[in-house]
Amino acid sequence: MAALEYLITATSGEDLVLPRGSLDQVLSPQSRPSQRASGWGDYRMAVADGQVGFSWEAPGWQVRVEGMAAADAEGIVTEIAAQIGAATGQPTTWLAL
Repeated sequence: MAALEYLITATSGEDLVLPRGSLDQVLSPQSRPSQRASGWGDYRMAVADGQVGFSWEAPGWQVRVEGMAAADAEGIVTEIAAQIGAATGQPTTWLAL
């Protein structure tokens, strides 16, 4: 399965900066089990048979999903975008790259 990439941004265009101490809580999906994994990026986790990596890039978060179908990946990205919005107080959106 090819890697899928997304960008999560604030609808306002402002940067979505998260404090480093909050990454485990904000970037882990609440709807499915996950665990921290080693690898590239600012934060990486294993979810089911795949891995999801996050890297902060102005103006938001680049997300790379490996080993997952697009529908599952987009479900995780949608959930994480909402969690980032709740943590920053800024409405978010995402797009496939």
